[in-house]
Amino acid sequence: MSIEIFQSSRSKKELKVLFISKRDSCRAPIADTIFNHLADKYSNRNFNKFIWRSSSAGLEVPQASQGKLPDQKTLRVINENHLETMHGCRQIKMFDFSRHDYILYMEPSQLEPLLEMAPIDKKSRLHMLGDFIQGREKNIEDPFYDDMNTFRICFERLYVACENFFFHVNEKRLC
Repeated sequence: MSIEIFQSSRSKKELKVLFISKRDSCRAPIADTIFNHLADKYSNRNFNKFIWRSSSAGLEVPQASQGKLPDQKTLRVINENHLETMHGCRQIKMFDFSRHDYILYMEPSQLEPLLEMAPIDKKSRLHMLGDFIQGREKNIEDPFYDDMNTFRICFERLYVACENFFFHVNEKRLC
C-alpha cells in the first residue's frame, strides 16, 4: 500500500505557494501553517492533483525580526487550533517569483509593490488570498495591533480562504 501511495505522489506535479503579508509575523505565517495542514490533510485524496509546498514572507520585515518566530499572538492562535509552526520571518526576495507557482497577498495595497519587484519573466501567479472568500470582505486585515479575538477571526478567514484556494486550484488550475 505504501508503494502505491509513493508511486501516485511521484506522478503528481509539485506546486509551491508563497503567502505575503507586511511583516511576515501574523497573517502570512498563519496562512502558511493552515495551508501546510490542509496539504497534509488532503495529500492522499483522489481530488488532490498536486504535491504542495508553502512558505511565507513579508514586504517590510524589520532586520531585527528576520529569522525569528512570528508574533506571540500568532503562535497562540496557531496553537489554539492544534497546529504548530517553526517559521522564521523573512523578507520576500526576487528569486521567490521564479521559485513559487502562486504568490498570495493579503490586501490590495500589496499588489503594486509585488508587481514593481517582480521580474518580467516571473513564474508566479499573483492573487489576493481574500478573493477566495466568497460573499465576504476580501481584504484580510492585519491583526498585529489588536486583541486575541481579532487574531481568531483572522485565523478563521485565512482557513476559509486557504481551503477554497486549495480546492479551486485542484479543480481548475488557475491561469
